Amino acid sequence: TFVGRHAELRRLHEQVALGQVGVVTALHGLGGLGKTELAVAYAHAFADQYRGGAWSLAAEGKSDLLALIGELSVVPELDYTRTTAEENDPHLAGRAVLAYLTKMATTAAGPDDDGTGAHALLILDNVDDPGLLSARQLAVLPAGDAVRVAATTRLGADQLAARAALAFVPVDALAPDDAVELIRWHQPPRDSEGRYPDFVSREEESAAREIVELLAGFTLAVEQVAVFLGLNPDVAPSKYLAWLRTEGLSLADRHATDSVQDAMLHEEGLLSVVLASQLGTVDEVGRFVLRTAACLPPEEIPWPWLETIARAGFPHLNASASGPDPWLAVRRRVEGLRFLTPGEHPAAARMHRMVATHLRAADDGAVEAAVAGHVAARARALKRGEPAGTWEWAAVSHAALPLVRAHPETIPDIGNAVSRIASYVVDGSVEQLADRLLAHHRDLAAAQPGSLEAARDVSVSLDNVARLRRAGDPAGALTLYEESLTLLRDLAAAQPGSIQAQSDLIVSLSQLASLLDEAEARSPSAGAPAETAAKYWKKACALMQSLDARGHLPPSWDRLLRIACEKAAQ
Repeated sequence: TFVGRHAELRRLHEQVALGQVGVVTALHGLGGLGKTELAVAYAHAFADQYRGGAWSLAAEGKSDLLALIGELSVVPELDYTRTTAEENDPHLAGRAVLAYLTKMATTAAGPDDDGTGAHALLILDNVDDPGLLSARQLAVLPAGDAVRVAATTRLGADQLAARAALAFVPVDALAPDDAVELIRWHQPPRDSEGRYPDFVSREEESAAREIVELLAGFTLAVEQVAVFLGLNPDVAPSKYLAWLRTEGLSLADRHATDSVQDAMLHEEGLLSVVLASQLGTVDEVGRFVLRTAACLPPEEIPWPWLETIARAGFPHLNASASGPDPWLAVRRRVEGLRFLTPGEHPAAARMHRMVATHLRAADDGAVEAAVAGHVAARARALKRGEPAGTWEWAAVSHAALPLVRAHPETIPDIGNAVSRIASYVVDGSVEQLADRLLAHHRDLAAAQPGSLEAARDVSVSLDNVARLRRAGDPAGALTLYEESLTLLRDLAAAQPGSIQAQSDLIVSLSQLASLLDEAEARSPSAGAPAETAAKYWKKACALMQSLDARGHLPPSWDRLLRIACEKAAQ
């Protein structure tokens, strides 16, 4: 049932067999990503290297390496007989086992043996006590290369003190093709001989690929789905995909019945149990940081934002000038456990989507509210022109997209910054954000038919969306500008003495007129748009002259007044 992981297998072999003698290789990463399976697959794939055998030791809860190795003395497959002294002394038993493994490994198998298999492999599975891999403990291993050691652990690199004697191989999500193959392996055979499992059609294979994408290749979750589909052949991948989209990413756990868990290799079986157990190793501040990260886009989690929000929630993180910065210890902890991994930009981290889903389920809303408030504050800062990294413009746009619906209190700040953010972000997210804000304001206006403020908010959103569309969809932008102008005319008529209403109307007239001028420039033979534009310019010119006569025209509008009047006279 083991698929893929070719790069990890190669790296593991390079570290265990070809790396520095005496260095222990640690496979580390979140629970449920397949560390143990990778170690076992390595032992099988390179069995010819290990004439002394490959031996797995359950290391959970163990802190004494010699005593742990001594447990092998009673394993029947080793065919070793303990002495009375070894029965009474776990350390003596451990040294005896190491000597026995060395002898097994280095005794030539025959006249043609070239020595390449003169090794034994110990797999310390699920090390949860960093002391087990400390320099003092590892010093008991034989000095040569006869006994090689690999460990699997959920511990972070920051927790393992003997870093000089350890080489790390991170184990993260399955590659998409490998994850699809895992699902395929559990499908019924489709060939005439009944030997090769496969999807019933290319459409079902595509559905499996979409399942993998939603689960982001989290090994345990993919295995849960694969086993469930294998045990329930009447459920096609496309049907499961539909369930997953409507019921959420926790569906895999809910479908992990006893029969599914019995058919899986993983001991704990449930992803929620695996993640909860590992979260239990993180302190309160670390859990808060992780819950904060879970409220942000999983591929783009800004470290500066996490730091600011954490320092606000935990004042003791604000370090004194004379001591080390406690925030750095928090960051090292969550990075070391690989809850957060490096993102595309140095300022950003990534979090696996399944981890984020699990963390969000435990949030009572307070953490997400803190995140929403910070995103709104950063939008406000960008609007004011405060210093910001180049990465932050896109980060605000991407983070705001899922937040504005649940946190409408952020909409004024985010909406005001949309046009400025659009100057720096061209991936389509600003357009989606503007559309979402427009839908929100339309709903509010429909719920408050007599509200002038709600109507103005709709007009502002219409203008934002139109401004973003005018280059690629001028006809659609024209429709939006015309709708906005109708609203603003009504607002100006309802507030004849309002300078703001008159100013809004002038801006709308000018935007609509300039768009029509652009249309004329693209198609000068049409003629009609230019005449229409002139009418709007004329009205804008008249309104500005009226404001100017009363001393209410802002000095910065002098140029707009001149342009409007010149265009109106053409």
